Amino acid sequence: PSLASKKIPVKIEVLDHDDYELKFEHQTYSKNLVETSEIYTNFMSVKAKDNDCTNDGYACSYKLLNKYFEELDPFYPFKIDNQGQISSTRGLAKGENFEFVVRAFDCVSKQSFVNAIVSINV
Repeated sequence: PSLASKKIPVKIEVLDHDDYELKFEHQTYSKNLVETSEIYTNFMSVKAKDNDCTNDGYACSYKLLNKYFEELDPFYPFKIDNQGQISSTRGLAKGENFEFVVRAFDCVSKQSFVNAIVSINV
């Protein structure tokens, strides 16, 4: 005769492969701004896309770095949000020029990233 056993919960884990590379829409971004004492809010948008991402195909987060790929000083005049929107943090003076790296992070592994160069002239 067959005997019934107790139900045992089974956990199934599916590993997601990172099939696509994270890529910026452009390798470099450039913007000319007019001197002002006001703050520029979301004046530039940078986007990195990855078809593996759960964030509608876009990178999950962005970070600003200097040309040596080090984190910028907290008083740097620009910041970026997780949607890739760049804003100034202070007024800008005529003749100021800035060049920095934007690093985008992959949603799947969060260890995978790609960089783009941003140049801003006032």
